[in-house]
Amino acid sequence: MDTDGDGWGDNSDAFPEDGTEWLDTDGDGIGDNADTDYDGDGTDDSMEDSDGDGVNDAEDDFPNDANESTDTDGDGVGDNSDVFPDDANESSDLDGDGIGDNSDDDADGDGTPNNVDAFPLTDSSNDADNDGVANDLDHFPNDPNEYFDSDGDGVGDNADTDDDGDGVLDSTDAFPYDPSETMDTDGDGLGDNADEFPNDATERVDSDGDGVGDNADVFPSDTTEWADTDGDGVGDNSDVFPNDASEIVDSDGDGVGNNADAFPYDANEQSDSDGNGVGDNAQADQENGGTTPVDPEPVEEGGSFLPGFSAIMGIISMLGAAILVAGRRKD
Repeated sequence: MDTDGDGWGDNSDAFPEDGTEWLDTDGDGIGDNADTDYDGDGTDDSMEDSDGDGVNDAEDDFPNDANESTDTDGDGVGDNSDVFPDDANESSDLDGDGIGDNSDDDADGDGTPNNVDAFPLTDSSNDADNDGVANDLDHFPNDPNEYFDSDGDGVGDNADTDDDGDGVLDSTDAFPYDPSETMDTDGDGLGDNADEFPNDATERVDSDGDGVGDNADVFPSDTTEWADTDGDGVGDNSDVFPNDASEIVDSDGDGVGNNADAFPYDANEQSDSDGNGVGDNAQADQENGGTTPVDPEPVEEGGSFLPGFSAIMGIISMLGAAILVAGRRKD
């Protein structure tokens, strides 16, 4: 059980109900975390010098090591032992070449790269030809001049003029240890066989196979698009207005984008200057007499029809004719 949840079980916790304390080294009833003299030697902890190196424990990065007191780069190795006291990534230089062992490809300086050196940080005791490569890793354990045979032809790489056995001499092979590559025409570090753009140093891959390299292709996963001239997020092939970032579609095909077109689905209209819902072209036609008004239909009112203008004119004409006939009869 851990009543106070401090990670110390109640049986070993000097303060089982105090989550901030668990030890009382000097048994004075004050937990070590709060006790200013946790060892009870009469010397305040801030003045303690456990290793006797003249540096108080509170200021000593290594309070129990008399040989160290400071760790400038914080790598856990004291400055006195650290060959690179200001570099947190390095602390030793076995071969004394000025390159830290972590970065040095041949840390022990024996001429054999670390990755094939059975004892990269010390002399080998399992190296029959004493070439720095352990017998079980040495393709030629009894030949101090050879240790690897990349193409397995029985000739060590040092003597072999075609290490990867691809038929191209190492002297002209851009990849002497890679049998699948021999040239790097554009010098981008990728062999021509693997490079989809062997003559273009800025491109290597074409993920969507559209013929445009991924670095230049704005849509590297879309075979139908590769450019977005106006930067609106829609590829030029799909964008009806590839040079206008404010327009993409022209639904009625009138040459005016939907965003600017007041009538995006009417090819005869694009604007409505007065905002009355009638396109400017239609309104101008009406104002110029291009549209003949249509007589309204008779409106039913109270069960009968009110005659329209045409009907009234017809009645008047009929009355006029009747009066004319009556006048002639009197004559």
